[in-house]
Amino acid sequence: MAKTSLKTGRSLPGCYARGLRACGNKLTREHYVSRSVLAQLGNYGILGFPWQKSADLGEAGPGALASKILCDRHNSLLSEVDQALGEVIASLLLFRDPLTVPNDKRIVTVNGHQFERGLVKTLAGTYAAGLARRAEQLPPRNREPPRDWLHILFEGTTLSQPCGFYVYAGLGLEVEKMFGMVPLFDHLPIPRGADFRIAGYHFRLELRNPDRANLTSAAYRPSTIRFIRETTSCELRFEWPDDSTQHQSMTAAWQGQTTGASRHLLASLEVVRRQLEKTPSKR
Repeated sequence: MAKTSLKTGRSLPGCYARGLRACGNKLTREHYVSRSVLAQLGNYGILGFPWQKSADLGEAGPGALASKILCDRHNSLLSEVDQALGEVIASLLLFRDPLTVPNDKRIVTVNGHQFERGLVKTLAGTYAAGLARRAEQLPPRNREPPRDWLHILFEGTTLSQPCGFYVYAGLGLEVEKMFGMVPLFDHLPIPRGADFRIAGYHFRLELRNPDRANLTSAAYRPSTIRFIRETTSCELRFEWPDDSTQHQSMTAAWQGQTTGASRHLLASLEVVRRQLEKTPSKR
């Protein structure tokens, strides 16, 4: 991602990226959860917001979880980020049962850095709106996220290892139309990252000082998540341009359907190849 936040010299009050002095002319209503994600979900389950009890799964619709926290210019610069988020969640839902997926749709490739920025965008938006906070903290508005978050979103900076996103292995994951985010804290009042539940799968975003002890069952920036039922498979591939790092692949094995009208698929997600494999760089 090239630097796109060319300076306009304007800092628009209320825009959480105003510190970059690259604002447009007006504030826009920004969704904390990307609009492209909401389009995939319709009404969706939500977790992790301060007004919810820890065990609650609330429900929200496409018009929810939005606030005037970003200017029109900065909002428009995140279109590729929104597209990557939408492609990932569409794939997770489509690949619930590989036997039902047409042959020409069984491989989806997404820019991994853009998807990772989508997770940063979600956390930055909820933080700016005063929602990504400890339960005991007051909910101030117009918080400006840390400058390094803004550089990731608008100036093409990428997170250095071991920071970035992880995907957890686990048994009995129920694929469903839900999106959850729970901010993670250390001794500072600013989140160090967040846990995400996306269509039933567990992603983690680590922005500083990752807790290695809680990441032993997670794959860091995987190259591929493969979805298998019988002899049929689908693949969600993450490209990592200009990244010579080695990446793991993962497999989600179809285990059967739950009872009832929803008939959600239960999948087993596990790291199946511990040997590392390189992902070709693509410029």
